[in-house]
Amino acid sequence: MVHGAWLEERGRLVVMEEQVSSHGGLGGPQTEPFILLPADWGVSPMDLESPEALHRVLARELARIRS
Repeated sequence: MVHGAWLEERGRLVVMEEQVSSHGGLGGPQTEPFILLPADWGVSPMDLESPEALHRVLARELARIRS
């Protein structure tokens, strides 16, 4: 997913739409949440059925990265 580019030397974020910042500039149904996860995480629909289930996935991956 490409949302924009950070120009470190200028301290500026360049986004794909005419926005002052990068919040909410993707278009489409803004009220529908989504999450983009790596395919190799092996996430199932059950892993995304609630905030608690998603938290378990994220905590698992954080523990894996830290080990």
